[in-house]
Amino acid sequence: MKMAVAGNQWAVGQGGFYSGRVTVDGRSVLDWVYDCGSSTAKSHPAREIRDYARSHELTSNASKQIDAVFISHFDADHFNALSDLAGTVHRVARVILPLVSLEQRLVHLLSSQTPESPQDLEDYVRFVVDPGQALADIFGQTTQVISVTPRTDFQTFAPTPIDTVEPIDTIPQEDYEQPLEFGISVEEGPGLALLLALRVDGRWEPLWELVAWTPLAKWPSREALLASVVSEYGLTGTDEALRLLSDSTWVLGVVRDAAARQRLKRAYEAAGSLAPGLSSRTNRTSMLLYSGPVLKSPWLSTWRAHRRSPRPASLLERCQIDPWPRKVAWLGTGDISLNHPSAVADTRRVLGPKRLGRVGVLNLPHHGADPDYPEELLRTGDLRPNVVVAAAGSNNHYDHPGRLSLFEPPRTGAHLVVVSEERASRWRSDVSLRRSP
Repeated sequence: MKMAVAGNQWAVGQGGFYSGRVTVDGRSVLDWVYDCGSSTAKSHPAREIRDYARSHELTSNASKQIDAVFISHFDADHFNALSDLAGTVHRVARVILPLVSLEQRLVHLLSSQTPESPQDLEDYVRFVVDPGQALADIFGQTTQVISVTPRTDFQTFAPTPIDTVEPIDTIPQEDYEQPLEFGISVEEGPGLALLLALRVDGRWEPLWELVAWTPLAKWPSREALLASVVSEYGLTGTDEALRLLSDSTWVLGVVRDAAARQRLKRAYEAAGSLAPGLSSRTNRTSMLLYSGPVLKSPWLSTWRAHRRSPRPASLLERCQIDPWPRKVAWLGTGDISLNHPSAVADTRRVLGPKRLGRVGVLNLPHHGADPDYPEELLRTGDLRPNVVVAAAGSNNHYDHPGRLSLFEPPRTGAHLVVVSEERASRWRSDVSLRRSP
């Protein structure tokens, strides 16, 4: 039996759109997406989504589905193309996003660059105020929405034994006495694990795991923030403050009006939720995603990574990695501040040294921004990826990727790849695993 895992970083510019697929003997059994948006131009994610759906046979007239869409956080450039995705693919089974309180989600509206289009701005506000309803409007009621609770424990993530499995496919095999039966198990708790499993001798054996978790960022208490809103607006109590913040029409008016926006900012500042370093604070609510094997011997693996260019790529960019360690896992980081001590500690504790040591491709946090560069994890050898990827628009005004991302990866033996909005910058990694019958 041959299992292949392909990961693609699509060229959406300043944003994020990554897809993964597991196939067994050439037949897909698991598809997922991590983030889907861009602030560069709507045409780029729309083009990439079309190409993704066609190349993976996921278009609306196909029978295959995306098993999971993971949204890392509530900045528009990570989710504003979900409508295009919903309108292009056949079906999305589940959407997974971080469980972040309303008050924390509103910080993104107050601190990030808001869309210029009135309709885009309204969609952005509706998503931030009530993501569950917004996702139901986009994908329909048949798509399950799962919120990942921030981790409060300090143990390495170890999913419970597989009890409930949703069968997803059966593949006839001449080399086996029985057909290969595959299923998906979603293990929820502090964090989430989506497991691809194979039925072996009447029991389910996990093959591949997607582990998602949201670090526990320190924020002022909800009571302090609501009390500050009560004081700023002269309200009767915290219930009225919560109703006000939950009103998307009121929030939209605040975001559109500079004076009203400044007034809400004052309430957040009084509670300590807005201060210098706000960007790193909001980014610490990003949900990370690890994709890697849960395999028992005898398995043999190969690994390669290369540009998905329509033209022949250079020898350097093809990066045939035989001389490099065969590290078959991938780590997506959203906009997390992965230089912050609490985020570093959470990453070590959640994944543990075995998973960290398997990461061959690391998506750099926050488009390769210097303040969020995972310098300690790379310097200490916790992470030793073969490739680091920065997804950034070619003309972005944030100076992404930063100096650290441009010059530091080679010091740790990694190859830097920048994926922009140009088709030729797409990046793909392939894992091949074989097991004897």
